[in-house]
Amino acid sequence: MKEVKVGAEYSDDLIQLDYIGDLGMSEMIGLMRLHVQEVTRFTTLIAHKLTLNKKQWLEFKADCESYQINPDPFITEVDETQYHFSTLGIFLLKICAKVHDIGKPLFRSIYRLERSLTDEEFNRQKLHADLTRMIVCSLLLDQRYQWKEPQLVKMVADCAAAHQEKMDGSGYPDGAKGTEIPLIGRLLAISDALSAIINPRPYQKETPLVTAIEWITRDRGSHFDPQLLDGAIAVIQQERYSAQRFSGSWEKEAGFTQEYSDMLNNISAVEIDGASSKLLTANKRALMLLNGMIAESLVEKTLA
Repeated sequence: MKEVKVGAEYSDDLIQLDYIGDLGMSEMIGLMRLHVQEVTRFTTLIAHKLTLNKKQWLEFKADCESYQINPDPFITEVDETQYHFSTLGIFLLKICAKVHDIGKPLFRSIYRLERSLTDEEFNRQKLHADLTRMIVCSLLLDQRYQWKEPQLVKMVADCAAAHQEKMDGSGYPDGAKGTEIPLIGRLLAISDALSAIINPRPYQKETPLVTAIEWITRDRGSHFDPQLLDGAIAVIQQERYSAQRFSGSWEKEAGFTQEYSDMLNNISAVEIDGASSKLLTANKRALMLLNGMIAESLVEKTLA
């Protein structure tokens, strides 16, 4: 009798999304690329060692089932009260981390500024979370890709975009709060914050990891899920984590590759009030603003 591999129905789609993550990172300059690499490394490290309790497992299960995704292949049961992410589950989290900032290259002129951002610049760059979700969802419209489980693509898009949400509802792009934020998104928020603090910016030096942990602990419960934060910090503190450091300067801004331009064009082709805009889970105002930015950027920056 042929053995049925549980989770095989998701593997091909995850491999394609992993490739999309690589394309996104190829568009990123210097410190932006380092940030995504380190968010991915933090997330993978935490996912590999983290123990979920029954409540957290049920939350993850509910997240998956809201997309008609079977959660079982992504979790390994240790006993009735403890659960680990399976190899496929770790791969899922790694991919969500790799694509979490795939919308940022459109805003790289802002991130290169050698000073703190103005309120207008900060609010403008917040659209990167909307754009991340739109780019990943728009892959379902791209005939070059064949998806076995389109709902998995949508789940990855929403989880990736949720890395900027906060437990108290003051985050973005949706202002979700508590368990309205998918569990993967709550984990990404921790990895994202750690990387953002420890890595240098054009206007600030790097911060020691121990200091970064102290800082994010202050936001336990308001920004970060308390139990996930405690578990993540316990994992990181047990590891001899040695991050690579970017020692150069920000690279000169270059044009977009054809592959990334194609992904942006997928969004530009969507009618504001058309059926496809629902597929992108698009906020109408965000879609209008992003379409204007995309049109301007593609004219100025597409590589010949």
